[in-house]
Amino acid sequence: MARKISTRRAKIEERQARRQAFLAIVVAVLIGLFFLFVMMPLILRAAISLARNENPFQTEVEDTLPPQKPVIQPLTEFRSEKNLEITGYTEAGAQVSLFADGNELDELTADDSGAFTFTTTLEEGEHKVWLLAEDEAGNSSGITETYSVTIDTTKPTLEITEPENNKTFTLPREKTITVAGKMSEKGRVFVNGSRNATDEEGNFSTRLQLGEGSNTIKLYAEDEAGNRSDEQEVTVEYNP
Repeated sequence: MARKISTRRAKIEERQARRQAFLAIVVAVLIGLFFLFVMMPLILRAAISLARNENPFQTEVEDTLPPQKPVIQPLTEFRSEKNLEITGYTEAGAQVSLFADGNELDELTADDSGAFTFTTTLEEGEHKVWLLAEDEAGNSSGITETYSVTIDTTKPTLEITEPENNKTFTLPREKTITVAGKMSEKGRVFVNGSRNATDEEGNFSTRLQLGEGSNTIKLYAEDEAGNRSDEQEVTVEYNP
């Protein structure tokens, strides 16, 4: 009887040993798979990153923030030359695009401080100019406000309607006379150095006090872009 019990116990212990051995094999296989598919890539990544002097545990963060809209120095609305320089700043390293009248004129990369400078040429006439910036992740700042730039390289003309050249004034009340006329566009007329703004149609009028004898009145016009007309002279006499 004791022998039968001993045999049965041996069989139970043998089954337990087989089960433990099977579990050990399964655990070893799982550990091997984990090392092969998880640890090995991490080790390889760490080795490559160390070779590149990078942090192997740094997590890349997706950039979803748009760059700052370009800010530029004020533009003169009326210009007497076609060359135009635009200086400003935005996010460092951003791609900045310059547009005029819906067309892209130029593109450049802002420097490490975010500064940029465009040098371009615009044709005669009125233009609408704006900019936008785009960072390396493709985020766009959206367009800036629209700036009006008028290129005007033509000098204005000036017509003098009062007084008549070589006219003589004799009455006391004529010691102060009207000087009037019209320029070819809105701007300003200088009468003996005194500046007088015109109306929208270019008309101007001012009062000028005469001295006894001959009086020379010098006039020229200047448009909003700074172009000057030819200077004109009117001579009048005041003999009270």
